Amino acid sequence: MKYPTVSVNGVSVRVDDEGRYNLNDLHAAAVANGEATEQQRPSQFLRSAQVKRFIKALKAKVQKSTLEQIQPLNVIKGGDEPGVWGVELLAIRYAAWIKPEFEIEVYEVFRTVVRLGIS
Repeated sequence: MKYPTVSVNGVSVRVDDEGRYNLNDLHAAAVANGEATEQQRPSQFLRSAQVKRFIKALKAKVQKSTLEQIQPLNVIKGGDEPGVWGVELLAIRYAAWIKPEFEIEVYEVFRTVVRLGIS
């Protein structure tokens, strides 16, 4: 499947049909710029108690909403497109977990996407 992308540090970050960003691609963008280590993969991020609470809160908000029913997190194991996909808030939270400077970069890219659209 061909996904639309946004560029972070010159690395294409895929966006799925529900508007979730691929956190594995974000990790690759951070590593490419020397802002993350291999130990900062999305799988490690998802193990954090704080992150689990954050995801639980996002899911609760989705359940209360009559408009938006997009699950905030989609983990695909195996197949053609494996990876961790998260809504914008979760992607920004992941970027912040990696490094504050990376969070700012990601936030600025996402803000531009809102203004100009995804390629």
